[in-house]
Amino acid sequence: HYLPIRPGQIRGEPEAATALLKDHTFKEYDDSELVRKKERSAYTGFLYRESHDDDDYGLPGSYDDDEPTEDAVRIQTGYMLHGKLNEKLELFDGDNTGQGYADFMRWQSLQLSSGLAIPYPLLTGDWSGLNDRLVRAMLNEYRREIEMAQDHLMAFQVCRQVWQWWMDTAVLTGKLNASDYSQDKAFYQA
Repeated sequence: HYLPIRPGQIRGEPEAATALLKDHTFKEYDDSELVRKKERSAYTGFLYRESHDDDDYGLPGSYDDDEPTEDAVRIQTGYMLHGKLNEKLELFDGDNTGQGYADFMRWQSLQLSSGLAIPYPLLTGDWSGLNDRLVRAMLNEYRREIEMAQDHLMAFQVCRQVWQWWMDTAVLTGKLNASDYSQDKAFYQA
């Protein structure tokens, strides 16, 4: 349904249309961040040498066709590669590239709750920082908005249409006897 903004308005944009577009983009970002973190978690550390010699660079003439090549290694989460002599291991820190991610997620959820006209704590389940009086006031206001939508919008935009379709079908199929129904539909559908 939609909220009419002028008298006699027949069509309109649903209130949640803009919020749904933002929610879709937000969901894609959150999924991408999760995939990035999953891929990043497969790398635990890096092996390196503090000193190098000519054999490390593979200069021309040092390649031997008879040497067996190493098989490819499938990297999985937490996999540790085996190093050679004099190699050192540097472990990566945890994924701290997502600093501010929680604040960003909270801000996006606040915008989504505003666009959908749903209180933030009801949408997310985050009740932190609220006391019982704030919760009571917020829920009372939200219930009033829902009752208004039910009484003023649902009754006229949905229920009335269903009633009219039902009445037309009942008269046309003969289940309901209504003389001169086609001449005075308003009288019977009131």
